[in-house]
Amino acid sequence: MVVKFRRVLNLAIIIALVFLILFGFHFFYKSAGKGFDNGPEGVFKFSKKAQIKTEKTQFDCEILRTLEGITDITVFSPETIKGLKFSWLGDHQEISLGGALVSKSSQDILPINSPPCAICKVLNHASKLGSKSKNIKSTVDTFDYLIELDENSGEINNIKIPSLALTANFTD
Repeated sequence: MVVKFRRVLNLAIIIALVFLILFGFHFFYKSAGKGFDNGPEGVFKFSKKAQIKTEKTQFDCEILRTLEGITDITVFSPETIKGLKFSWLGDHQEISLGGALVSKSSQDILPINSPPCAICKVLNHASKLGSKSKNIKSTVDTFDYLIELDENSGEINNIKIPSLALTANFTD
């Protein structure tokens, strides 16, 4: 009886140690050095609301991005352009309004400096960098950009493109 009890106790201790080691590894991996895996498997797959501001315009939207680099930007404010959706689908782009396709092309539909196009280009470019920091600063096409990440979660807080006077503030 005592031998059986000791075996059960030893097994329980081993299971507890394995659990603690796995939990510790997971915790260390998530918080080591406050670094983040900002590569394609990191923060570049999301669905978030964002407020996009430039000197001339402001709109609220939802940005959906997949690991494959597919990006949808759907406007929900102001009311005059509510339901306008910009989609980058890898080999082509689409613009739709209220679910109806307005334009489809294998070339850029929007000017490169338009807010939706600039944000998509920044996300595509930054996702390939694989940075391990809480901020990503780089250049794509003709503009510099800064992506600021939440220091705890590593999720995108905002994107700034100074030359376009563009700021995109992300919320959940």
